Amino acid sequence: MGSSLTLEERIAQLEQENAELRAENTALKERLRHIEELLGLNSKNSSVPPSSDKKKKPKLGSLNDRKRGGQNGHKGHHRELWPQDKVHETILCSPQTKCTCGGEVKLSGKSYIYENFELPEIEPIVTHYHLQSGCCQSCKKGYQGQLPDGVPSGMLGPHLLALSGLLSSHYALSKEKICLLFNDLLGIQVTPGALSKNEELISDSLEVSYDEIHAALKQSQVVHLDETGFRQGNSDGKNPEGKKAWVWTMVSKSLTLFKICLGRGQVHAKELVGEEFAGIACTDRWGGYNFLPLKQRSLCWAHLVREFRRMSERLDESGEIGEALMEHGYQIFRDWRRYQEGEIQRRTFKQYMRGLRRNIRSLLEQGASYIAEKKQKSARAQTASTCRSLLAVESALWTFSEQEIEPSNNVAERAIRPVVVLRKVCYGTQSERGSRLVERLFSIVRSCRQQNRPVLTFLRQSIEAHLGMGTMPSLVSSGLC
Repeated sequence: MGSSLTLEERIAQLEQENAELRAENTALKERLRHIEELLGLNSKNSSVPPSSDKKKKPKLGSLNDRKRGGQNGHKGHHRELWPQDKVHETILCSPQTKCTCGGEVKLSGKSYIYENFELPEIEPIVTHYHLQSGCCQSCKKGYQGQLPDGVPSGMLGPHLLALSGLLSSHYALSKEKICLLFNDLLGIQVTPGALSKNEELISDSLEVSYDEIHAALKQSQVVHLDETGFRQGNSDGKNPEGKKAWVWTMVSKSLTLFKICLGRGQVHAKELVGEEFAGIACTDRWGGYNFLPLKQRSLCWAHLVREFRRMSERLDESGEIGEALMEHGYQIFRDWRRYQEGEIQRRTFKQYMRGLRRNIRSLLEQGASYIAEKKQKSARAQTASTCRSLLAVESALWTFSEQEIEPSNNVAERAIRPVVVLRKVCYGTQSERGSRLVERLFSIVRSCRQQNRPVLTFLRQSIEAHLGMGTMPSLVSSGLC
């Protein structure tokens, strides 16, 4: 028979088992908390897109029981009348000459202008180019006439090529839908293959303007940067490993550039911004931008507020710290809005920011003071890690208060949304050639809209100049960047 345990030994064994079970229970609780936190991520407490949020379907009539349309106190918007020199026809509509009481109605000289727009019946302008053939009477060498400068070799002229480029980019129409639109609107039967053949011509015609935009942005004083996932196929053999593509964007007050790369690393950020960039870049905290010194960084407070909200949802001391940080972040945006609307002066705004900076730094130091055990992944340890990382870049949090820069990176996020829509509708591009077309088209369209320039006109002029007719237009001029 084996020796039996003494009472003291049995108690020690049970205490050891109890300690092990307690440790295991603590680890499982922390793992459950982490999983629940991940399941609770949304666009308000993380960087996931709003489209991924789980939204409850609102009941009819439950939206605060408000009527549709403008609410009381809403600032109205009024459309300006069309310029008189562009009005095709003016028709006088006089009131009846007799009143119901029998009296005569006399004109007061005042009139209300009712403006009506109509689309004329559209017929394509069709030109036949007869390419005549000839033969030398001496050596019998054959010759054939050539198309004039400015005329593409396909069936679509520069204006229709420009329209197809605009529809396929900013309006995210597939080639099939563009063909249907041309058929319905113009009666022209175009195939998707014909559109695809013309894409290289459109892309090549925009290369000069695209490179000009990129060069100008590298010299800008302030730019906003962002990136999002994309898809580039391997139909041309340029992506044999099936790497995930990324769309990077670089935005100034008058220019926008998109660049599609097979990666999201620092090397791609350097290629976008340029290693000699001397301005200030407004970004999130993605590590790809860490090659820029802190004095050239302005970190996005919209991203920070989402991190603070996530922190505030933790059920320990982190929640109180996160709640206070989040409220301070909201105060930054309230004061910025008041400054932009002229309610407070720049000097007053900077004074407010100095006070908020002291408070936020104190909260970050409080959050970072927790010393976690090795490999500990508790909520408090995560909060401490976040606070330490923010203290390490603290000066870049306040660049906006010293420079005339928006405290968020929403400028770049808004700019990149149309490309995200294209990705969802058309599932990306099939080749590198397609990616070059997308980045050039979106860069030109967005930059034209920033400068209030007619997009179709710019695209048409670019195509004509590329074909040898006219001068290549430019979106870059001094003082605009």
